[in-house]
Amino acid sequence: MAFVHGVGVEAFRYSLEDFRGYGALAWALDDEAVAGMGSVVIAPMSLPVEVARDFRWGKPQFREAPDGYANVLVSFLEDQLPRGRLFVELPLKAALVNPAPESSMVVVECHEAMFASCSVSAGPDDLWETIMSHDTTFLYYAVVLGWSGSGPEPECPEEWLRSDDGELLAILTGIYDGEGFILTTATELLPAEDSQ
Repeated sequence: MAFVHGVGVEAFRYSLEDFRGYGALAWALDDEAVAGMGSVVIAPMSLPVEVARDFRWGKPQFREAPDGYANVLVSFLEDQLPRGRLFVELPLKAALVNPAPESSMVVVECHEAMFASCSVSAGPDDLWETIMSHDTTFLYYAVVLGWSGSGPEPECPEEWLRSDDGELLAILTGIYDGEGFILTTATELLPAEDSQ
């Protein structure tokens, strides 16, 4: 389980179209916000490129537990975006998402949407819990945001994105009916072709 290469252009296009079509933060993903970004697919490396390009449907040739690719994401985010904050959209307004008592994950209601959120620096367990807070098979959209302001971080991602102090660092989109992710971030942060 790692980075599938050779489908970056298609993944970038699909991720933005899908997020812009259904994600609560779609308005923030204008061309200026995603300039200089690229995408990589996180799924089993054995997936042939021609099969990997069909992002909408599950792949019968692999049925791996989602924690495999969530762990890849945790490692990447901790290494590359340690000062970011992760927001995972909860489109079903899942009031049943209950963070563990010792967790730093919070659930915030923001206007018409709900998000599970934690700091990337909170540690791998909290980050994994937040990534997996929403069913990866259904409208999975998340963002990692950066804050450069001197005051406290806003609670809702909309406030980050509307502020001059907020920055879109990464986008996560679920693919393959819950069996993988597209990670979109600055091209210089994307893993090299030989990454595993």
